[in-house]
Order: sequence, then structure tokens, then C-alpha cells
Amino acid sequence: MLEHIREPILHLVRNAVGHGIETPENRQALSKPETGSIRIRAELRGDYVSIAIMDDGAGFNRERIFQKASALGIVRSMDELTDERLIEIVCRPGFSTASSTDLVSGRGVGMDVVSTMILEVGGTIELETIEGGGSCFTLRVPSSLATTQGLILQVGNACYGVVLDMVERIVRAKLDDLTTVEGQEVLYLDQNPISVTSLAALLQYRQHLPNNRQRAYPIVILRAGTMRLAMIVDDIPGEIPMIVKPMGPQFEHMKLYAGGSILADGSVLPVLEARHVITMISSGGSIYKTTDNQDNAADADSPRYGDKNQESRTERSAILVVDDSITTRTLERNILEAAGYRVLVATDGIEAADILRMEDNIALVVTDLEMPRMTGIELCKHIRSGTKKHLPIIMVTSVGTESEKEKGLKAGADAYIIKGNFQQDHFLSTVRRFVNI
Repeated sequence: MLEHIREPILHLVRNAVGHGIETPENRQALSKPETGSIRIRAELRGDYVSIAIMDDGAGFNRERIFQKASALGIVRSMDELTDERLIEIVCRPGFSTASSTDLVSGRGVGMDVVSTMILEVGGTIELETIEGGGSCFTLRVPSSLATTQGLILQVGNACYGVVLDMVERIVRAKLDDLTTVEGQEVLYLDQNPISVTSLAALLQYRQHLPNNRQRAYPIVILRAGTMRLAMIVDDIPGEIPMIVKPMGPQFEHMKLYAGGSILADGSVLPVLEARHVITMISSGGSIYKTTDNQDNAADADSPRYGDKNQESRTERSAILVVDDSITTRTLERNILEAAGYRVLVATDGIEAADILRMEDNIALVVTDLEMPRMTGIELCKHIRSGTKKHLPIIMVTSVGTESEKEKGLKAGADAYIIKGNFQQDHFLSTVRRFVNI
């Protein structure tokens, strides 16, 4: 474990030296001691070790972070920049407010890598910062890579794990016990409102969304720092020992998962990254409280679980991502959802055609070229010959030849992106050319 967290700790210390501690002149002007102070404190708490890296430097410059984050469409107001939201933002790949790196802090390990390395071993990272008063990063990791206790959560016939240490308690409640506060579904527990989601909504299992308002569903209360989230599940089969391992580089963009644990029968149990889920929903992220078809949870008339009039409500327009590769499909969906878009996914052209037939408010299609059953070319022709012939289509493919590009454009694609040259900013700017939702 020490080997795993060595680089994250070194990077945080270097950051404190390179970006946190002010120059002696600036410190004197602020009536601070000329010499800055960096402290590391570690303590054992049960099966976990809490490691705090503290400095008495400048703290995070919220104004500078807001300017960069708002330009990227991540936040809309300074009020959103709580400590919990700050750590989520600065740990995004490529996010930086520094104009340059130096020999102290610019050594190729960014905060996104720090966060990933901590999550890979089943740990968490938290931040407390005061502008002008310093910062404190707290890493919480298992004391070893040995077994930790986990809870199994079930939705439909599928099971997922969550580290038991992230579970505060389990309650049962009916959907009628939920309350709407400012358009968000909440559960009042100990007189405090807790945001509600369901595991089915989180995983986009529409057929298993909770809709029986009289059933007392199991609800898992997850906690990360001061944030809590109530998650409705179908069942909780039990508690098991788990060794959470990374699922490989092909899943590195799937921030929903902390890793996987191999069960006694040899199957892999996906383990949810509870802190990411809690932070996303608590900060008004793109996973909504009921269905993936639901309007933004901040809207006053967003539908409730089991609402009989739900289908008659106005829904936000969506982007349909079509790709037979789970890696590409998940990457594109994560990028779009992080930018605030509602996203539906399909694994090939046939499934996409079915969704287009059922969904009236698709604003854009992002499709792969080579897929089984129905290719991207065939999907383009199908769309252009139907009632939604004016629907914008972006083709994202590994085939970069001019002939294939010409084929796609002739079939009706409006834009063409090569996977080998794929860049997030270019992808989003291409999307914004056709849709603003």
C-alpha cells in the first residue's frame, strides 16, 4: 500500500511547495511567518489509514478556478465551489490553472492521476482550503491491500458492490415517503434532507426503475465526508469480504466504478465508486434522481418516482451515442454528461433505430462507422430517409481514409471525427456546432 500511495503523497507535497506556500515577501506582507509550514499527519482508524497533508500557504484561488471551470462549462456560479466540488474539479484530467509547471510540482503526475491512484486502492481524497489560510488534503486508504468488507446491492438480476465503510446505514421507505425540495427528490432522515437516486437510474436500467409507490424499498445511505446520498435498490443480498482491484486501462474513464472484486464462483463483482457518485449528485451532476429520461433535477416540475403523469412531462433533448465498443461508448457518454448533456446509448445501428423510433426529442446522433447488424453508414441512410431526416449526425470512427470519410458524408453525416485524433475539446466543440441543450 505504501508503494501505491508514495507518488500521490509526493505530488501533494510538491504542490504545497510549488503552488501553496507564498514567497517570503508575500508572507511578510500578510503578517505570516517568513518560512512556510507543511505538515503530514497519519493515523490508523480501524482498517483504514488517514493521511493529511497540510500547508499554511495561499489556499485555493477560487476566482481563478471559477474562471477556468466556467469557461469549460463545469460550473455556473461561485456558490458551487464548495471544498467537495473543488476537489472534484481539480482532479479532472487536464484541468489546471497554472500557466506553467516547474521542477518542483510539474513532474508528470497531475491531480487526476493522484485521484485515480487513490481510488484504485479503494481510498478517498478530500480537501479543506481557505483562501489565504492554507489547504489540507486528506487521503483515506486501507491499511493494506488485503480484504475489506463490502455490501452487495441488487438491481434486477444484476449485483454490484460498495465498500462497507462508505455505507452509513440502511433504511426502508416507500416512494410516497419521499419529498420534493426545489425540484429534487429527497428523503428526510433525522430531520435532514438527503438527495435520492436509484441504482437503476444510475446504471440506466429503465426496466427496473422503482415505480411501486406502496412498496418499502431498501435504501442505502452512502456518506463521503459531509455529503450523503440515499440510493434505492431492489435488494441487499448481504455483506462479503472483497479485494477491490482495478479493472484495467479500458475502464479508466468509467469513474462510476472503483474496480472489481472476484467472487468465489470466479465471476467479477463491479464495485461502485461511492464518493464519485455522491459528489456528482450532490453537486447537481448529470445522473438524475429518477430516470435517465428525466428532466434536470433542478427544474421545479421534474417527475417523481412512479409518477403516473411522468410520460406526459416535457423532457430535455438528448444526444444518442451509438458504438459497439463499451470503452468508446462510455468515454463519449462521460464527456457529454460532464458537459451537462443528457445522453442515451445504443450498441449498434439497429438498437439506435429503435430508440429513435421511441424517443421524440433526440437532438443529435454520435455514431461509430463499423458496427454489427447495422453500420454507421446504414444508420445515416436510415435516418435521412425517415421522419427525422434533418437530425444532425456526427460520425466518430477509427477508419480515417478519405474514401470512407466521403462515404460517411455522402450517407448523410454532418461531421467526421477520427478516433486516433480524438480530443475532448474538439469533440465538444463539434457537438456544440449542432446542438445547444
